[in-house]
Amino acid sequence: MRVSRGATGGIDVSAASTGYDVASGDRSFRRHAIRFEGADRSLEYSNRRGLVSRARDLDRNSLLSAMLDRWVDGVVGSAINFRPFTGDDGWNKAAYDIVRDQMSNCDHRGFFDAAAMSRTMLRALGTDGEQLWAMTGEDKIQAVETHQIGTPRDKLGAGRRIVDGIELSADGRPAGYWVSDEAYGGYIAKSSNAQFVPADQAIFPAYRKRATQTHGVPLVAAALKLHDRVDGYIDNEALAAEIDACLAFFIRRKKDATQTPWIPTTGKSVESSASGTAKVLRQIEPGMIANIDADEEVDQFGAKRPGNQFTPFVEMGLTLVGATIGVPLPLALLDFKRLNYSNARTMLLQMWQTWQIWHRSVCVPCWQWSYQRWLVKEIARSPSLRSRDDAFKVKWLPRRWPWVDPLKEIQALREEIALGVGTITDQLELAGYTLEEYLTERSWELRRFADEGVPTTSVGGDAVKPVIEDTPTDTPGDSQNPDDENDPASPAGHAGARETLP
Repeated sequence: MRVSRGATGGIDVSAASTGYDVASGDRSFRRHAIRFEGADRSLEYSNRRGLVSRARDLDRNSLLSAMLDRWVDGVVGSAINFRPFTGDDGWNKAAYDIVRDQMSNCDHRGFFDAAAMSRTMLRALGTDGEQLWAMTGEDKIQAVETHQIGTPRDKLGAGRRIVDGIELSADGRPAGYWVSDEAYGGYIAKSSNAQFVPADQAIFPAYRKRATQTHGVPLVAAALKLHDRVDGYIDNEALAAEIDACLAFFIRRKKDATQTPWIPTTGKSVESSASGTAKVLRQIEPGMIANIDADEEVDQFGAKRPGNQFTPFVEMGLTLVGATIGVPLPLALLDFKRLNYSNARTMLLQMWQTWQIWHRSVCVPCWQWSYQRWLVKEIARSPSLRSRDDAFKVKWLPRRWPWVDPLKEIQALREEIALGVGTITDQLELAGYTLEEYLTERSWELRRFADEGVPTTSVGGDAVKPVIEDTPTDTPGDSQNPDDENDPASPAGHAGARETLP
């Protein structure tokens, strides 16, 4: 062990390599280095490249892909919606139409809408730890992956501080990003082969775990070690079971030094190799009756795999892997047969809370950034949309995560609205509607129902109407006719009457 001053000013108390040993390729991953240094040193390019490479490979070729699918789909949902919140309803509608049109095809290559862009960005946080968004001259979003960001060699030194392609100001804030398809090993041959994207023209969502961290770390980094072993165990056990299913047989003969060399008889064949050695081949066919010599025995090879501990080991291993990214095993595998109502509800409530945090902390800032830039350009070129002090005031609508029991959800929503702690507008937005969208669609629907003479809401074929419930003021037994209390025409029926909806 040695104590020295680190390259970035930190105190180095180990001769071992820097952090994230899981990226080293070592089989044991058991090294523990004591290091006191900035996060950029622990996440230097060689470590980050190893982490990203392994995470991308597992996303392509293992069950980790299913876990990322559930996480990404759960956070984003099927759409990204919003509601402009300025003091002018007409301005709000115009801004909504403009931005909604941009979001429907926002990718500079024309592949993705807003929801798909969000999913690819979140997946990049899972495997790469980051993704850069830049706005092009055509008002489209260009997504830049981490391997496209590098440091031009001719920009090193001269008072510049560049951390793997991210140029920092004196106070450590990103001043811009060097982007090139020719980035390799964290470097670009020369700046003329790269494009510098100023920080005010880009947004850089990243999964950062420390305050001194410039680049992001893959979300699945902590799971790589364990997942590699569980995945290898599954693969090896599957191979052993496949070999066992081949019904391999071995024939044993007693060795006799005086016996003449053995010559294959009928039903046997000999395969000669290039070296001149011979191998006796025998075939086993369905319904076959074979004669063997008196001194021969037949043994069947049986691996008896997988063993009784296979399922518990795999389930526990994948549960621990899923815990690192917040995805429980039943949800990752879509296997709910052993869940009861209480377990399922507890699991989903925890997931919805986690998804909501990711949605608000990652998706919303990216679209707020895009929203502002689209409106700035539209205000500059369109006289119909004038600048306002509250032009960027917008409410981003979270995706709806329904309850396990829809009836209880409806009852809870009704109580919230009745108590005044919630509004119909809030519930519409949770369902993915803006109030204006709902009113437009609902009014059109009511007109169509009226034109066709169809009741809008019915139970048993009859239109639902308010029900008069009685609240008698007399005590039971005072009335000469108990039925009068339920008769709207009687005085008792009118006493304390109130109108409610069923």
